[in-house]
Amino acid sequence: EACYVQKRTEINRDEIKLKYRLNEVLPQQPTLKSIRIFPLKSCAPMIVFDEWKLSPKGLKYDREWMIVNGNNGTALTQKHEPKMCLIKPYINEDKNILRLEYPQKEILEIPLNIENALKVEASICETKICGDRIMGYDCGDSVANWLSDVLHIDGLRLIRQSDESERKNGNLALANQAQFLLISEPSVKWLMQYVE
Repeated sequence: EACYVQKRTEINRDEIKLKYRLNEVLPQQPTLKSIRIFPLKSCAPMIVFDEWKLSPKGLKYDREWMIVNGNNGTALTQKHEPKMCLIKPYINEDKNILRLEYPQKEILEIPLNIENALKVEASICETKICGDRIMGYDCGDSVANWLSDVLHIDGLRLIRQSDESERKNGNLALANQAQFLLISEPSVKWLMQYVE
């Protein structure tokens, strides 16, 4: 009720006529205001200003990469590593790169076709996410060193999910539960009352 239901108020007949005419001209329908994808699971979003392609797993490139502990293969999340929110990814399909930025650090660029570019060097890795075993490709030592440097954690690796990797919950990327998540402006405003 607080976020999704518009409450009715008492209004006079003239206002009803005006409201009816306005609704005829401008029907109130949900409007998608922005799209945000999260190429790296649990890092900052990439804001899409135009349109974005879909894949069988959801929004293209959304949650296809994750940072893992190289020793045990577990995925890092903001729950335990809040500095991950400062890693800002950007997909540039024209240049065929995933760019990573972190405050006061050198920008890192990773080829989108990592499976082909590093096929000889890359190894197929497994890790767990939401109880699933995920097959993926290691993005290499230079990427691992950059991540370890910015997050101050030794032994990190960046893994890109393999197209052949399937999840128990269906054809999902590295999402916890669903390919698409929607939020409404009233729900964000409601939450901000408690955050501020």
